[in-house]
Amino acid sequence: MSLTKYSRAIQDRSGNVIPTVTITVTVSSTGDAASLYTDAAGQFPISGNVVQSNTAGVFEFYVEAGIYDLAMTKNGASIGTDVEVTIAGLAGDDFFIQAGANVVARSIEDKLRDSVSIFEFMSAAQRADVMAETLQMDVSTAFVRAHTDLGNGDTLELPAKLMALSAGITFTKKISLVGKPGAKAYATLCGIGLASDTPILTYAGSTGSRIQDIALKHLRFYSNNNLARALQLTWVNKSNFEDLYFYNLLRGMTGDNAWRNSWKNLSVFGITEDTILFGDECNANHFDACEFRGRYGLRIIGNTAGLHVDCCDFEGITESAGAGIMLAPTTGNQISGVTISGGTYFENIKGACIETAGADADSVRALSVHGCYFFPGSAAFFSSAAGSAEYAVVLDNTTGFEFRCNDFKDIRTAAFFNADNTAVNKGTVENNVGVDCPALSNTGNVFGPSVRVANNFKGPREEWSDTIPTTGSYTSGDKVHKTSYAVDGNNMVKEGWLRITTGSSHGAGVDWVESQISTVSPAA
Repeated sequence: MSLTKYSRAIQDRSGNVIPTVTITVTVSSTGDAASLYTDAAGQFPISGNVVQSNTAGVFEFYVEAGIYDLAMTKNGASIGTDVEVTIAGLAGDDFFIQAGANVVARSIEDKLRDSVSIFEFMSAAQRADVMAETLQMDVSTAFVRAHTDLGNGDTLELPAKLMALSAGITFTKKISLVGKPGAKAYATLCGIGLASDTPILTYAGSTGSRIQDIALKHLRFYSNNNLARALQLTWVNKSNFEDLYFYNLLRGMTGDNAWRNSWKNLSVFGITEDTILFGDECNANHFDACEFRGRYGLRIIGNTAGLHVDCCDFEGITESAGAGIMLAPTTGNQISGVTISGGTYFENIKGACIETAGADADSVRALSVHGCYFFPGSAAFFSSAAGSAEYAVVLDNTTGFEFRCNDFKDIRTAAFFNADNTAVNKGTVENNVGVDCPALSNTGNVFGPSVRVANNFKGPREEWSDTIPTTGSYTSGDKVHKTSYAVDGNNMVKEGWLRITTGSSHGAGVDWVESQISTVSPAA
């Protein structure tokens, strides 16, 4: 630590020195006690924030450069206050010169102001707590001070440390937050004891004062009680959200009138409800290489158009009433122009992978899904058991859709699509591949006549059970594999059963034929 020496003599109006004056030093911006020392290295602190003038009327101390208030008393009575005393650590004629032949010299102070750190707005005690990552001191006030001092277009740097926030932070200015590289991957905003669904960080724009062209990068949002929300965005437009991590939260982000924003490399773990929840007019948002978890990965309930999900991962949706992507416009609203593409991946989804559930007819329009992979996972997540979801895609009140060149695997028991054909119109389902996926064709009147279903390939269905099925429709070539095996007296092991007819009857030896293998060669 390098400190600056401050020294002066106290005199009366006649020029006489005044000894034994008590001087109390506080930080001007906060009123906090200043940290004073007797040496430049900061090895010998002065007890408290108080010094006294000597017999010559002189006092001195070492302190970090900054602006301070000095209150002076003698014999318990005030004899004056010096407000906002600037203690500068750099001489005014010190300059910074960048390497190069054509550079122009700048003051060191001007150079240092190229970037602004949240540390500039913290007390020494707050900085020490952040550096130690003990989470003992609330630093919410530092963000309030930064918001007051910074202007539109400024960037606030955050260290790759843990920062405790016992109250949510609200920005109404165009201020970017960027985490600096460090030993940790992220600068972490820790919501400590926040009430349920309280945002850790809010950007609150308005119709006449939009917040746009900001960036949030290299940040982690964490809640110590699993109750906080990471972000609330209102009237935030044309902004970039990159390398963010939502951890141990009720929700990730909620937005209204948050449009034309780019999301990239979002990581998620420990989300209870929604990773992303959009209300009204969240148009033209683009998600690239993002993770989604929780009851709902991505849910939209308001009037929204032009959403693009590319190369994203929806995984671990464990609520049967939830969904990876839920398009559910409320009464009077419409969602249109949603594209899901580029190898987007659905795995271990207990609710539907994609579900449309609009309140009004035709309330979901122009839905395009292509080049995606659907793998609901094990029966524990996606089975025929009562109360478990059984569909990759559920469509309702949807007009104008296409599912092309997708890969569906292990969609168990029920149809690939669960749709009311009177409310689902003008769609295309073609060139998809499905293994153990009973409805890749328009059998059973799954869709109405305005939906084209063509050129889909369905591989054989495979299940695991120690008995043949008694219900459900099966296709010739489907298989049931046993889960336990034994060698009989003829050196044979029953492997399972092969389906030789198509339909819903289940006669042993008629519809299902035992499949056996020999334990000896040649077979006895």
